[in-house]
Amino acid sequence: MPELARRLASPSRRLTLAALKDEWFTAKIIIRIPGCAMLAHDVRLLRRIRGGIGNVLLESASPEAVAGNPCRWNPPCGLDVFFREQGRFGPHGIPKPYVLAADRSGQDLVVTMTLFGFAADWSSVAAHAFVTTLQQRIDWRGQRTDVFIPRVALSDVTVRSHQGVKAGLPSDRAELMFLTPMNAERDNPIERPGTLFARLARRIEGLALWHDAELDADWQHLGACWNSVEYDVGFLQGDHAARRSGRVQRSFVVPTVRGTLAMDGLTAELWSLLTIGTETHVGKGATEGFGRYIIT
Repeated sequence: MPELARRLASPSRRLTLAALKDEWFTAKIIIRIPGCAMLAHDVRLLRRIRGGIGNVLLESASPEAVAGNPCRWNPPCGLDVFFREQGRFGPHGIPKPYVLAADRSGQDLVVTMTLFGFAADWSSVAAHAFVTTLQQRIDWRGQRTDVFIPRVALSDVTVRSHQGVKAGLPSDRAELMFLTPMNAERDNPIERPGTLFARLARRIEGLALWHDAELDADWQHLGACWNSVEYDVGFLQGDHAARRSGRVQRSFVVPTVRGTLAMDGLTAELWSLLTIGTETHVGKGATEGFGRYIIT
């Protein structure tokens, strides 16, 4: 078994959700692009950035990784770390250890690639691929034909590391506001709001492995807790979004939800799940920016 897969399959510690929240480690690659603020809410842009990063990493990858197999280099190449499924925990694949996000800052666009856990060891590789993609692989003027987009130049590139998830005091009430659409395939939170916690729990359980950690949680008890929460879905709206699968080379439309989900009756463990989720996003397509939310 390759060393990376072996490390993920054999976590060295068990952490509660509260402890994982305190140990959560990120490296954020933050890039400012002047004059492009109008693109901050275009979900297609992050999908294209993710594809561009993959193509850049492909050019410097090992032959094994290019073929879709485990990289034999030590350390493994960036394509292997960020784009190949490293294994499975139960029926689910281990999540890729990063997400993308776009924000508006005045008239500027700020794009961020957040790396989780020990994937931060490859931050220089990721930053190079990220910068190269933004400078050379994106048709910026093709993103929006209805507005003028100036010639793109990156004004600032910053890498920041941080341990712990910033959160307010635990509360039994919360409003979760989506900043980007959440993929609602299979389980739609408008119809079954408790499934949001189930999807979030699976994702965080997998990403904990990138922190050399196995979650110490009673999932049956937690499931009973999130099914007992009182939900107000009145401010959630259903929608659809286009996605593309590079693996099978086809485009398709998926159901999504936007808006705000109010909750009452949260336990401390559910609060920890929600706060970690502000970093990880929730649902499919998280690496390309889907399912991003804040707690209000």
